[in-house]
Amino acid sequence: MFEVGDLESLGQLQTDARLWLRDMPEVSQCLPGSLFPLILLQVQLVVLLVIDPPLAPHPTLPRVSLQLWKPFPSAAAQQQRDARMVWQADWTNNATPLYILLSDVFGQQVPAAYGNIDRFNLNTADLRDEIIDSYSLLL
Repeated sequence: MFEVGDLESLGQLQTDARLWLRDMPEVSQCLPGSLFPLILLQVQLVVLLVIDPPLAPHPTLPRVSLQLWKPFPSAAAQQQRDARMVWQADWTNNATPLYILLSDVFGQQVPAAYGNIDRFNLNTADLRDEIIDSYSLLL
C-alpha cells in the first residue's frame, strides 16, 4: 500500500497504515456467477510519502520524507497483528538507499520464481528526483 500526504495529514496516514496492516484480513471467495475467485491479500507493507512546501535556504526544494510500516504478531491476540514503523528517512537534501525484502511483500513465503533473489533495490535518487519534479509541476 502506498499513501501520499503532507505533515498536516501525517497522523492520519500513520493511523491508516496501522489499520491497513492490522485490520485488513486476507479474503478468498468466489462471487456468485463468477468463474474466478476473488482474492484480496493481506497488506504486508505500507509506504508513506510525506511532501511539504520548501523552507529556507532552499525555497524551491520541497521537504520529502518516507516511512515504511510492517505488521508484527500481536502480543494481545493470537490472530491479530500490530503495525509499526520500521524505517524512516528524510529525502529533502538527498536520497538514502532503500531496499524492500520480498518476504515483506509476499509474507514469509517468496514465490520460487524469484530463485535466490531476496530483495529489490529502489533507485532512490531517481525516485527522489521524480518526486521533486512532480511537486514543481504543482507550483
